[in-house]
Amino acid sequence: MKSSNHPDQLKPNGLSYSDYTGLHSPVFFVNAKKTFLLFFQFYIYLYLYFYIYLFINIMALQTQLEHIASEKELRELLDENENLMVCCGRMGPMCVPVYRAMETLKEDYPHVKFMDMEFDLPDAQIIRELSETRGFMGLPFTVYYKNGEVVAATTSIQTKEDIREILERKFENQ
Repeated sequence: MKSSNHPDQLKPNGLSYSDYTGLHSPVFFVNAKKTFLLFFQFYIYLYLYFYIYLFINIMALQTQLEHIASEKELRELLDENENLMVCCGRMGPMCVPVYRAMETLKEDYPHVKFMDMEFDLPDAQIIRELSETRGFMGLPFTVYYKNGEVVAATTSIQTKEDIREILERKFENQ
């Protein structure tokens, strides 16, 4: 028998190098696969947790307006307020100027309730699916209600003067 320095050469006790280390054993590869799957699953959960946290805490509307969080809340506001203006959007470049205009105008129109609603909420479908907003392509959707009925709806960026004109025309200063 020739002598060899190969690591898998049988040792005096009959075991090879791979028997000691487990590097070539099927058990090692099964354990490695399980370990990999556990780490992969952990990182998927971590990724999902991060995006849920991001959506809840950062993607929420950062305005000085009161927020509508559900369809039920919107229906209650419609029942309780004669004049209601709802801006349904995101914190994007077309929406923020409308929120800022609403924040400054709410002091001039105490008889109008100014609210915002996050466009991506499932309950925002009540605004997205109105016949008045169905063809809208840009955000935000701004809806003006009088006595629970839609009296005006606009889309996309609006100036403070545009909003003021609608408020004057539809809600007549009381």
